[in-house]
Amino acid sequence: MLSAVVMMPFMILFEMYSVPLWLNLFLGQTIGSMIFFKIDKWIFGNKEAHAIEDEFNATKEAIRHH
Repeated sequence: MLSAVVMMPFMILFEMYSVPLWLNLFLGQTIGSMIFFKIDKWIFGNKEAHAIEDEFNATKEAIRHH
């Protein structure tokens, strides 16, 4: 639901300029994803990146020991 609120102002703007629906949806989704990427990065910071790196290293170690 929140994503619709974020995308809607851009989609309304594109509709005012008579952008075709397929392009309007694509641009709205793209802009919305960029905004949410920044928000997620701000919320999670480097914690998520470190968690993924730790999981990768643990998998690599497990494979090496077999």
